[in-house]
Amino acid sequence: MLRLEQNPLTNTMNTSSNQPDKHKWYNQIWLVVLLVFVFPPAGFYGLYKMRVLPESIRALIGIAYIAILVWVASKNQQSPYQFSDSGSKAPISNAGLDTTISAADTTLLEISDWLYSDDVDRMTSKKRYFANTFATEEINFDFPYDGGTTFGLIVRHSDGQNDVMLRCDKCQFIYRIGEANRLKVKFDEGAPETFVFHETDNGSSELIFIASADEFISRMKKSKHLLIGAEFYEAGTKYIDFDISGLKWDH
Repeated sequence: MLRLEQNPLTNTMNTSSNQPDKHKWYNQIWLVVLLVFVFPPAGFYGLYKMRVLPESIRALIGIAYIAILVWVASKNQQSPYQFSDSGSKAPISNAGLDTTISAADTTLLEISDWLYSDDVDRMTSKKRYFANTFATEEINFDFPYDGGTTFGLIVRHSDGQNDVMLRCDKCQFIYRIGEANRLKVKFDEGAPETFVFHETDNGSSELIFIASADEFISRMKKSKHLLIGAEFYEAGTKYIDFDISGLKWDH
């Protein structure tokens, strides 16, 4: 019987070919995991090519990334302007009034559309009316407010009084105590004007009240475009655009 002798050199080459090349970038575990979260296209390609981890472990890394992505997306869908009933939010107030905004039974419209809603003030049992719209563009701030910041313009009638509020989901308006705090305002193509603003009673840095509310509302009803320049903490003056055409307000 003939017996074929195995070539030691050939066996060595075959064994080597089955071993992963640990010098390849996609076999560097820390690098591939980092790329999955920083630059997913390269990260997932690295997971596909990697041979130093079992397929099940690589799949778990991919699933973890997708789970985090879904969680972040669900958090971003919670608009700061979908106000809840007064019992579930700390009230924002001016001149001692209970001014909690409520629109729990309404659905937000798209950017540049006015959203109208109403409710009953629990304290006074009087009806309150609201009109809300969003800025046409987000504004990007540096740390700690990284990412796009959304602005809303809110008109409210409560207890016989109108208010106009400017609100953001993550920013810090600068308010100087003892000084007249002012906004730069431009209606349509008119000349820039100045309007004084006040802070809330609870000192919120994300919402301010624009003074001379009745005059401001009257000007908005006659205009289509509003540009507001406001000063922000460590960011200077930023300009916020609103499409205010079609405001209907008879209160």
